[in-house]
Amino acid sequence: MTKEEFNLLLSEGEGYRFEFNENLSRLDREFVAFANASGGRVILGIKDSGAVDGVSMSLTSLWISAGKQL
Repeated sequence: MTKEEFNLLLSEGEGYRFEFNENLSRLDREFVAFANASGGRVILGIKDSGAVDGVSMSLTSLWISAGKQL
C-alpha cells in the first residue's frame, strides 16, 4: 500500500469493510465480524478519529508471547 492509498483510506474513515483499532484489544471480535461478512481490513494504531497513534511493538510482542489465539 502506498502512502497515498493509506491517506485515502484514512480520509474515508471506518466503514463496512474497514476498521481502525487503536490497539490489540477486541481485535478477535473484529476478525470474527469480518469473517462473518465479506471480509475487510483492520488497521492497527489508528484512533476512531483517523489520527495515527501507532502501536507499541512491546505490546505486540507480549500478545504473541502470551499465546493469544485470534
